[in-house]
Amino acid sequence: MNLHLPYRKQVSLYVPEPIRSEIDCIRAKTDPEQHSIIPAHITLCYDDEIEDWSQVIERIAEVAPLTIELCFGTPIQLDNGGIFLPCISPANIYYSLREKILLGFKKVRLDVKPHITLLHPRHAVGRDRVWDEVKDYQVRDAIKFNCISVIEKTPNSSWAEREVY
Repeated sequence: MNLHLPYRKQVSLYVPEPIRSEIDCIRAKTDPEQHSIIPAHITLCYDDEIEDWSQVIERIAEVAPLTIELCFGTPIQLDNGGIFLPCISPANIYYSLREKILLGFKKVRLDVKPHITLLHPRHAVGRDRVWDEVKDYQVRDAIKFNCISVIEKTPNSSWAEREVY
């Protein structure tokens, strides 16, 4: 067992209450491992994309406060077994926010789509029956994200909010 797993830090949009509790209730059943380390969220900027945290913080501070309103469809199951709630509304503000925060960075992922993870692909092995339990779930209303969170994870710990904008 590698006790020296890397320190990770990323930018996320945590799903606000009361919908977070509803989604996390599902996540607790479908993916207890992921549920135990991070609440329902959308990743805005992944740790491997960020080259300069001081620039990221400056850029977040420039755009905050803000509201991003997104609608999510019924779950989709990926080829790798993961299950996501895909964003089905236009996500222009999400993409423009990513672009502003990551401007000039070289390792920006181009295939990012906003989603909420119900079952992380790394935990999908042996969970074949989960799909039948969640395939008809739907978030009834648009979700309004009002905060940008800088979160971090150290070896053997849960993700924790360090700064909220």
